[in-house]
Amino acid sequence: EADPLRGWKRQRHDHVVTIEEAARLVGITAPTLRAAARRGDDVGFPIIRAGRAYAAPRRPLSALLGLEVDQ
Repeated sequence: EADPLRGWKRQRHDHVVTIEEAARLVGITAPTLRAAARRGDDVGFPIIRAGRAYAAPRRPLSALLGLEVDQ
C-alpha cells in the first residue's frame, strides 16, 4: 500500500510553513516546537501533524507575529 503522505515534507504549500520555518520565526528550535506539539501545548498558533511531519498554517502564525496576510 502506498503512503499518501510520502514526500509531503518536500513539497511547498502556500497555506502552511514547515515546522522549521515556524520555529525560526518565533525564535525557538524546531525540536522544541515539535515536542510542544506532541504534548498538546498551546504555542499561540495551530500545528498540523501529517504522519511524522509537522507544519503550521501560515495565516494564524502571521497573525501572531503581527505580519500582514494576503486575503
